[in-house]
Amino acid sequence: LAAAMEVDSTFSVVNDGRDEVPANVDFSAEELLSRPKKLKPSEEPEKYVATRVNHEAHSRLEDFASPSALHADQYHYIYSERTRKIKPAIKERIRQGFTSQGSQAEDLVVDKILHTKLGQKCILIGCIVKEMPLKPNVLKQYSDERAIGPVPPRQNFVSDKDALILEDDTGRIKLVGISVDVSHFVSGVVVGVSGVQNEAGDFEVSEILSAGFPPQAPIKRMDNPRYLALVSGLNVGGSHQNPVAIQLFADYVGGLVGSPTEQSEFVSSIARLIIAGNSFCREDEQPQPTKLRDPNKKLTRDEQSKVVVSIQLLDSMIKDLSHDIPIDVMPGPSDPADYSMPQQPINKFLLPHSAGQKTVNLVTNPFRCIIDGVHVLGTSGQPTDNMAMFMKVEGSTLDLMERTLQWRHLAPTAPDTLSAFPFKAGDPFIVEQCPHIYFVGNQDSYDSRLVKE
Repeated sequence: LAAAMEVDSTFSVVNDGRDEVPANVDFSAEELLSRPKKLKPSEEPEKYVATRVNHEAHSRLEDFASPSALHADQYHYIYSERTRKIKPAIKERIRQGFTSQGSQAEDLVVDKILHTKLGQKCILIGCIVKEMPLKPNVLKQYSDERAIGPVPPRQNFVSDKDALILEDDTGRIKLVGISVDVSHFVSGVVVGVSGVQNEAGDFEVSEILSAGFPPQAPIKRMDNPRYLALVSGLNVGGSHQNPVAIQLFADYVGGLVGSPTEQSEFVSSIARLIIAGNSFCREDEQPQPTKLRDPNKKLTRDEQSKVVVSIQLLDSMIKDLSHDIPIDVMPGPSDPADYSMPQQPINKFLLPHSAGQKTVNLVTNPFRCIIDGVHVLGTSGQPTDNMAMFMKVEGSTLDLMERTLQWRHLAPTAPDTLSAFPFKAGDPFIVEQCPHIYFVGNQDSYDSRLVKE
């Protein structure tokens, strides 16, 4: 860390107790540039080394493993499994009286949309499909590309013409009414709706009920505090990244900077480090993807060296840190990993020196682990970033994170607008157990919140 300062002809000397030196002494240039006095072994200052706290960790990589057959399955299995798994939780909340009808509402539940009767009050449970005229369309994108003038990209696709439709295995029904806030929902959310079917065939909604927070495992009391370090968006090797900041971070987590008190009371209590994506230089600073995919085009020497330098720098930094602390490395949207969610671990051959360390784990995105009984769950940012494009966000990313827990689903927009693998056996993004720590990486600023039901 460098700091600018004004230098005067008089220097203030820090006395280490071995020599009596006045507070302000005038030195000549020869004395300042002379070699320091060589100390005897008995005079060498003692080097403080903090001991890292021990912990038990279990990574649940199997929860987000990609399916074996990628192209044989269809996407409708995901929505069917999603509804089947979350529907009992909504029914339980209805039975417990979380609706305005109280405990009487249990008798109003209709299992199939097809069985809805005109004018009869009932409760339907299904998956929301959000119709959005501004939602990206392949044919429309093609026509825009052939337009005379460039079409500016949209950051949000919400409009007044959006509509919500409830869907299950038997049919669909449009949701209308003053209780329907279309802008606060996205496709893929499983909810229960209370209301009446009108003569137009639409469902007049009086109340919408989500699954609520999933059950949470009890957390055991710890004798000594333990901390989890989270970092994202390192963009190692990028032209806009400050290498001094990255090195200072590595030195701090590794216990190489800071006072002995800070190292012993805080730094040594950092049990684990999670790197939550975007570790390599940003995509807009890398060669164009078309050049990487086109076999007839080759990367220039400068483009090749930039990619290699980014990989080597990150590999070296992770290896050095792994000697001091266990590390979990997640892929992110700009990293060389799968485009579809869940992203599989970064290929170990890209990090040949660090991937071989026992304390380095290349993990999935999303990532779930248990550290000393504390359940940790997080993503590199794609699910919430995608949700923010298709709904009205009045607060911060924390509000979106809280909604995903209440909906019991990490990525409700997958696979509609967020690319995902076609799972057949189940939906891996369903949150069946509420984590104690829930994080999202690669955001514009840091923020945190304690959520209680």
